[in-house]
Amino acid sequence: MLSEPNTDRTPTSHGTSPVPIEGDGPTLKRRRSLPSGRAVAGGLLVALAGIGVFIAARSGDEDPGSDYLVAAEQLDAGSRIEASDLEWHRLSLTNAVANEAYVSLDTIIGGVLVSPLAAGELVQSSAVAPPNTTAEGAIEPSHEVSFPFEADHAPDRLAHGERVSVLATYASSGETATRVIVSGGTVLEYRNEDDGFGTGSAKITLAVNDPNAALDLAHVSHTAALTIVRETLAKGPLPEHILVDGLGFDLDDRSGAQ
Repeated sequence: MLSEPNTDRTPTSHGTSPVPIEGDGPTLKRRRSLPSGRAVAGGLLVALAGIGVFIAARSGDEDPGSDYLVAAEQLDAGSRIEASDLEWHRLSLTNAVANEAYVSLDTIIGGVLVSPLAAGELVQSSAVAPPNTTAEGAIEPSHEVSFPFEADHAPDRLAHGERVSVLATYASSGETATRVIVSGGTVLEYRNEDDGFGTGSAKITLAVNDPNAALDLAHVSHTAALTIVRETLAKGPLPEHILVDGLGFDLDDRSGAQ
């Protein structure tokens, strides 16, 4: 038969005490309590505030960049630039690149691309013939002359309205000379069919104001090797002729310039 548990601290008949007496056995210690939720949240806020101060200090030392014009879509060489062709992007550029970039619409609208641009590509001055260097709108009444020449004697691309010079190189008995036939001719059409090996052909149509220059051009296209020089961005005209090994031309009666 079960009996009630003995709660007396005195020894039983067996000489043992079921309840520890002071000084006997291990002493139980109170466990240290964990931080409260409020304390944890406070510490987290302090840490986040410190990170924010660090980030702010670092960002204050970085260049925030400036707004530059980029192509809003794929633009082909020969395109006349309109405002809808461009968009602003904030960029951090080196000084060298920034000096070639556009930060104003006024300096680029109406210009002509001399090389293609991909969508999002930075527009740089080397890719644009400025508005004041290309023919705007309709070309003034003039003589139109078309002629073929070797494709590797001209730029890969020429846009409508660009200005070019046409050079003719003559050879006789091992002596050569080059003469400017047209200076400041306006490109109306240009087709370059270079095969990549410099053996292809090209054809150009120019607007030429000087009738003598138009006549010369028609003649030399059959008698001399022709070279097309882009002068859209040139600061001055080419010299009238280059004399090599004694072969030259009398330019007193006809300068060959437009």
